[in-house]
Order: sequence, then structure tokens, then C-alpha cells
Amino acid sequence: MLDNAGRKLHIAVFAPYLQGDYMGEIINQLRDSCNLKHYRFSAVRTNGFGEFNLGLGLDQYDGIIVIRNAVSPKLIERIQNRGIPLLAVAHDYFPLDVPIVTSDNDAGTELAFNYLRERGHSELLFVGDITQYDLRKRYERFVELCRDADLNCGTDHIICTPNAIFSGGLAAGREFLERTARATGVICGAGHTAMGFVRKLHDAGIKCPGDIDVITFDAIQLMQAMTPGLPYVDQNLDVLALRCITTLEGMIHSSTLPTRVITIAPTIFDNQGERETKESAQAQTDLHQLAQTGAVLHNSLEITQDIVATRLDKIMTVAPLFDQFMEFGVLSCLVHDGQRRAHLHVHKIFTLTDVSVIRSNQREYTCTPDSFPPPAIRNEFNGQHKVTIHFPVFSGDHIWGVLTFFADKTCDKDAISFVNFSSFIDNIVFSYGKVLEVLTLEQELKKNERKAPHINRGPMPIGNLPSFEWDLEKGSVQWSDIALELLGFTTELEKTIYRKMEIFDRVHPDDEHKLRKELTASLSNLGTLATAARLKTAEGDYRYYSLQGEILHEEDSRAVRYRCCLSLLN
Repeated sequence: MLDNAGRKLHIAVFAPYLQGDYMGEIINQLRDSCNLKHYRFSAVRTNGFGEFNLGLGLDQYDGIIVIRNAVSPKLIERIQNRGIPLLAVAHDYFPLDVPIVTSDNDAGTELAFNYLRERGHSELLFVGDITQYDLRKRYERFVELCRDADLNCGTDHIICTPNAIFSGGLAAGREFLERTARATGVICGAGHTAMGFVRKLHDAGIKCPGDIDVITFDAIQLMQAMTPGLPYVDQNLDVLALRCITTLEGMIHSSTLPTRVITIAPTIFDNQGERETKESAQAQTDLHQLAQTGAVLHNSLEITQDIVATRLDKIMTVAPLFDQFMEFGVLSCLVHDGQRRAHLHVHKIFTLTDVSVIRSNQREYTCTPDSFPPPAIRNEFNGQHKVTIHFPVFSGDHIWGVLTFFADKTCDKDAISFVNFSSFIDNIVFSYGKVLEVLTLEQELKKNERKAPHINRGPMPIGNLPSFEWDLEKGSVQWSDIALELLGFTTELEKTIYRKMEIFDRVHPDDEHKLRKELTASLSNLGTLATAARLKTAEGDYRYYSLQGEILHEEDSRAVRYRCCLSLLN
């Protein structure tokens, strides 16, 4: 598909990380879809959630996909103000109107729940990191299903893990054994959690399946080796990625927004039949990739140290293994002019045969982040690269610069793994950032000694009011203990689970549109809010609450917070 000027469309993806069985899989599927359609593809690794605010390459993009809250709401607003079509994966950027594409968590939980019930289980357990949005939504549906089926569902029927990875599953397995839990059917909210949980139980002599049945979310290839036969709910990330592309195409060529939330139906598998055949074929592809990249990955520490010691000058020595993504590279420094406007200045250019160092007075190598790459790079190299990958370099909490790779080769599905490439470069960038941090530490200490001492007031406390607060810089929400108790969440476990829930997790569907509209007006006008809405309580019913909202300006801080106080209406 071409734009109105006849150019190939350029799709960009902003993601916290470029690897993993969730984000890495979505990015790979998006990249493959763009390749099949002959679109240009760019990826930006933002290194976290809710804070990234550097509009790398915005001038070039026809459409943008943000995975979870990979960037700050301020950058989302800038993108919208530019008129660039935008959608988010599994995150609500309210009060900004951003279409959401997400897996249907309710339907996935119902599949897992029914799978266990059909096998005769009546004592069920949910295991997962409930601080994460998707897992919390799965747990909430799990509770509703248990209540509808008149099954026991309390603190004995959940194990909260400290994370969604293997170590969290091991910790959950240990707690399960210490509790001597009665559950015979277990739903794990994430695949890596399930692998750790099942492994811990196996080590204790408990068979899964056999003594208990466990079902998990996520289709993770590693499960074939670690937990063969473990049934799972596939979120169908390939379908999700394709829906992102087709939805974005419609937004690019139409002035109307799609449905606010687009859900992708999950599928349940018990690792048998046709699925096994497909996964066996995929495993052969993975082994082929491992054979090609194993030398780098197994010696990554030594290679990384060698590259970092040369200030990245040897970075292209591994390009033959990742030539799909490393035709040439550019290291840029983030600099500011006299008016504190940010610019990126190309510091080094890496090719297969040479490293060029660019002087700071060569202005043709400097541009705003939005217009990156600068004119000299566009003139010297092909300005219509098929693939561009940005790795911001962090020194401490600040962006020092950006390492960018460009390539024009066709991205075949069976070629070198993008995950291996991004993991390797991430190791180098992280190590290089630590070197920069050490080099500047002495200057920072001296600078701080010259500053007058000041009091760090921190965020405004909310514990003494039944309220929740939005950090409008990061898009995060925090509820006070009193507000949670007002909704019926009285135990420490419940408060931990629901401390950072979004307000629209609790709003009655018939009240949501009105409340969104009133909140948006309050935020836009920096005014107050006085309204009422039905909120779901801990017991699952809806009750009317008064909501009083206002903008808060914190002293000695540019961050703006919004507080909304609650009171129960009779």
C-alpha cells in the first residue's frame, strides 16, 4: 500500500523492550507483516513504561503502534497533534482518545476456567503477578466465574507472584507447598510463571497433569522443553499484530477512528495434534537460528566488553551474523541549544569497513529528534531504509544518545532472529551506558556540591483521603487505602492487587462514556469535577459514588497530578 504521494508506507513501533514472548513476538509479527506488504518498518526501544518522550523520527512515520505504555502521555499527545494515526496495544491512554488492540482477557479466562471445570475440579487457584493490567483483568474474571459457579474464592485461592517470569513461578510453587493448598486445578496468568510453578511442584514429587491440573496463558516455545503437555490459552499475537496493521491502514486512509477497543479472541490448546506439528517445525527453525547465532550469544560477555572498550568502534564486527539489521549504524548524542531545545548530533558512523567520527561543528549532521536522521546521513546513504531500529542509550536516568541501525535487505521469516539481534545490542547499549555513567559521576558529584541543599518533598500523600490520583506525566494511577476500603477491598492482599488499577476497571459500562467526557473536560479546562457514577465493589455489585476531582500542582515540580475523591451515595 502506498500513501497519497506514492511513497511506501512507513510504520513505526514504540515498545518498552524488543524481546520476550509477548513484546518480541508482537514486534516480529508486525515486522513480518510490513515486509510482506513492502512497507518501511522502524522500531524504538523505550527502555521502560510511561516516561519516554523522545519523538525519534516522527517526521517520517505514516502510522505508529505503541505496545503497552511504552511512551509518556505527552509524546502520545504530540503524535496526535501532528495528525499521525496511532493505536496502542493493551493500554488505555485516557483521557487521550487512542484506539486499543488487546487480547480478550475475559474470554481467555473463561476458556481456562471451563477447561478445569470440565475435568471435575471445584477447588481452583489463580497464580500470577496481579500488579500487571492483563493479569489483574484475568484474576477479576476468575473471581466472577467462581462466584457464578458457587465455588470458594478468597485469599486461599490466589497466590500473588512478585513478577511474571520463571522466578515468580518458583516462588509461587514454594508458597503452594508451604500452604498445603487444597486446590487441584490451577490457572497461571503467564507462561513463564507456569513453567516455574510446575517445575517446583515436579521437584516436590507432584505430577502435573496427574495430581493436579495446571493451565496457563501464553504460547511459549520453551514450554515444549520445560513443561511438555502443559495446556495453554494462546492470545493469538499473530492475529493481534495483523489487526494492528489493518486497523492502522484504515486510519491512514480514513479520517474516522475505529472502535475504541478492539479485542482478539484467544484459543485454548492442550499441546496435541496439529499444534504439535506446527511447533515441531518451528523448533527446527529455532535450532537453525541458534546454530547461526550461538557463537555470539555464548560468548556475549567477552564480545560486549571488547566492543564497549572501543567506545563501540567494533560494533560492526558482528554485522555478518545480523546483516538483516546492520547494514550500517549511527551513534548520536542528545544535545541542547541555548533555548534548551533538544537535538541529535551524529557522533559516529559505523560501516563494515570504517568508523567515521563527526565533529560537533558539522551542522549537516545535527537535527531535531523528530526529523532524524539528519540531512548528511540521508544524502550519504539511501534515505528510504526498509528497516530502522533505535536503541536509546541511558546514562543513569537520562538519555545520553541513540544507537541506530539501518538496513535495506528483505526480512525473511526464517532469517536470523530479530530477538537475538535486539538482545545482543541491548547488552552492548546497557554496558555502554554504565561506562558513560561512571565517566560523568565525578562531574555530577562536583556539580551537586556547588548546589544549595534542598528538601525533596516527594509526591503529595493521598493516604488520608478516599481518593485516587493520576500522574498525568506517566499515565499511572494510585488509590488510597481509604478509597480501596470504601470499595470493599479491606485486606492487605486486596489493597496490593488493586492499588494501581485504572478507574474504568470499576465503572459501570452505562456510566463510562459520561464519566470519560466529564473527566476529559475537567482535565482540559484545568477545572473541577463534580459527578456521580456506579462503581463495582469487591463483592461484584455496583453502587453509586460521588466523585470530586481537581488538578494538583506540586511545589518544585513540573509534574501535574489529578486527584479524585470518592464518597458513597445512599
